[in-house]
Amino acid sequence: SQLPDLEAHAQQQKGEVKWYKDTFSGRTMERPGMDALLADLRAGRVKALVVWRLDRLGRTAVGLVKLCDELRELGVNLVSLRDGINLATPAGRLIANVLASVASYET
Repeated sequence: SQLPDLEAHAQQQKGEVKWYKDTFSGRTMERPGMDALLADLRAGRVKALVVWRLDRLGRTAVGLVKLCDELRELGVNLVSLRDGINLATPAGRLIANVLASVASYET
């Protein structure tokens, strides 16, 4: 259900779009797609990270908050299409932290 929204967003973007996918739970931050994403982030090959919902990225509050902090340090924006999160704003960072806690609670 998330692919149509992500594909529509990707079509609106100018520049290259790279997809990172995992086929199992986000309960752990250690998974093949996430590992590839983190390697590209740290190598400076990613300018923005777009997810359908924050809980698709991970389901632990600690992991998500740590990732959001690292994204900010690297100058990479995080956009969540369904949650309306944009880490470029203080309100977006607040919402990301709250939703990370909710995702952890739901797990």
